[in-house]
Order: sequence, then structure tokens, then C-alpha cells
Amino acid sequence: MTSIKPTALIGVQVFDGERLSESRTVVIAGHGIRAADNDTEGASTIDVAGAVLLPGLIDPHVHLDSRQTLQTLAAWGITAALDMACWPANPLWTHCATCPA
Repeated sequence: MTSIKPTALIGVQVFDGERLSESRTVVIAGHGIRAADNDTEGASTIDVAGAVLLPGLIDPHVHLDSRQTLQTLAAWGITAALDMACWPANPLWTHCATCPA
């Protein structure tokens, strides 16, 4: 199995759901963020000054009617979704073992 070399994004602003951070370096390794600092040792570097990094995609119009819907959204990188309501009114998180209470 081949290892993927880490990638350092230099000068990126991170959106945390409320605001943008100051420009920083973010190192992505494997399937996640390894560090949000200036440690770029062993990483390919890309100057992305002025770019914005989202921790996941946001879908502002979904109908959360099953656990499968949540799993599908997560599989496509959607980490925040605005439910447009389903009937009957039955909060999905009461049935989702991995969802916060």
C-alpha cells in the first residue's frame, strides 16, 4: 500500500462555522488534518494565500428522514445540514446511536 505524502496549505484561512481565522498553515495527512501550525516537515507545500478552508461541506436544504440520509451526507463530506423538516415530527438524533444527545 502506497503512503500519500502530507500536503501543507500555506496562508489559508479556516472557517469554523462562525468566522474566518487569520491566515495560517494547515497540514493534511491521510484522511484528515494533522496540524494547524507551521510544521511542514515532509509535506508538499502549496501557497493558497487568500483561500478559505471549510472543515466540511454545508448543505442548506435537506430532508433528514432516516439514518441512511445522515450516512450518505457524511460519505459525501457534508458535515452540516439544515433540515427542511419531515413528517411526522420525529427528531432523527433520538434514533442515531452516533449522534449527540
